[in-house]
Amino acid sequence: MRASRGGPKKNHAGPLIILSIIFIFAFAATTRAGAELDPENIIARSAVMIDAKTGIVVFDKDMHERLYPASVTKLMTVLLALERAGGGFDDRVYFSRDAVYSLPWDSSNIAMDEGESLTMEQALYAIMLASANEVANAVAEHIAGTAENFARLMTERAAELGANGTRFLNPHGLHEDGHYTTPYDMALIMRECVKHPFFVTLISTEYYEIPPTEKHDEIRGLLNTNRLIRDGDYHNADVVGGKTGFTDQAGHTLVTYAERDGVGLITAVMKDEKNMIYTDTTALLEYGFGMFGDVTVFDGRLPEPKRTLPVYQLYDERTIELGDADVAPAGGLVCFLPLNTDLTKIEKVLSLPDSLEAPVRKGQAVGKLTLSIGGYALGAVALVSKTDVERTDPLELAYEAKSAASKETALVVLSALKTMMFLFALIIAPMFIIRWVNIYRRRRRYTSGIG
Repeated sequence: MRASRGGPKKNHAGPLIILSIIFIFAFAATTRAGAELDPENIIARSAVMIDAKTGIVVFDKDMHERLYPASVTKLMTVLLALERAGGGFDDRVYFSRDAVYSLPWDSSNIAMDEGESLTMEQALYAIMLASANEVANAVAEHIAGTAENFARLMTERAAELGANGTRFLNPHGLHEDGHYTTPYDMALIMRECVKHPFFVTLISTEYYEIPPTEKHDEIRGLLNTNRLIRDGDYHNADVVGGKTGFTDQAGHTLVTYAERDGVGLITAVMKDEKNMIYTDTTALLEYGFGMFGDVTVFDGRLPEPKRTLPVYQLYDERTIELGDADVAPAGGLVCFLPLNTDLTKIEKVLSLPDSLEAPVRKGQAVGKLTLSIGGYALGAVALVSKTDVERTDPLELAYEAKSAASKETALVVLSALKTMMFLFALIIAPMFIIRWVNIYRRRRRYTSGIG
């Protein structure tokens, strides 16, 4: 079997272990709840930590810097496989000559041969635990026909997740100049990955065996490259799992998912030193878990200063308006979130009807205000009426209807009278005036003739 990990090996484990332990204690002493973690204390060139549920950024050290990802690329490879592999986990993934032999002989692999096959489940374990590059190629070809087509799908999917600083050119992460991402983008990709229960199982598995295949009689044993989940100096009980990476150009990279007391955190460190990926990640997690507390995400005030709803009652196929009901939230909303949550990024959606039917009681729920951040629903607050609006007695409505009808009749009569008066003034009155003028003229002529 070929080497299962890429890159040159250096025998500096002893001094690095001692140095890393010193760093761990130093960070633990300075990252208590409420204290700031100085980015300079993180050795990685760039790093980020986000809340897995909400996507809120808890820590940022140049998180949008574009860097080479190395094998953390395979997080997107596995995510696409989980989303697009139509045949399920038992589907056979066959290895082409290109999938096997287009790679450097000393890159991470599990010694697959041309024409050999694995189930999709076995292939995903090989990718995530042993970082097998030829397996990433084979899965890419299985789904998209070629590794190049698959890489285009990877970049498109990253953009859909908001990872706009990412461009993938291959499914494995071996160096190509135009193949890059950012710590923030990788955290977003990991956030989507951990929504799949099987993915969480993958990254949390320390050891897995692939049984004999059609071309190899031996069992392939896969040991997870992530030392945070293995017994040893860097073991972290909070860490569920993650993905490591290394190339000469990228340095060491690590994306991690951890949980403690119901809180999930995702960290990404890039262009780091060999074992410092574990020390940096531990420091970030200690800081992050201490950064959670009760945050008031809604203080009980509606987005608008005042909100009223008209109240109506149906009578004899008519809608009678009875007045307005004032609407207010039933209370505020407090959530367990990072203490540095940017409240301006909380989205509020108001759900209210156009009107209410009587009777309306004070304290009656009439709608709700839904709050979310980063696509994650924080909760909802009931909107209630602040006033009582009673139904009107049917007899009173009948009287009002009769009165309304009488008034309507009176208005019709009055309108008719006004019309008649207008016609009189316009037609009849002038006729009388003309007749009177003619009579007056005749009388005057008669009087003048006598004289």
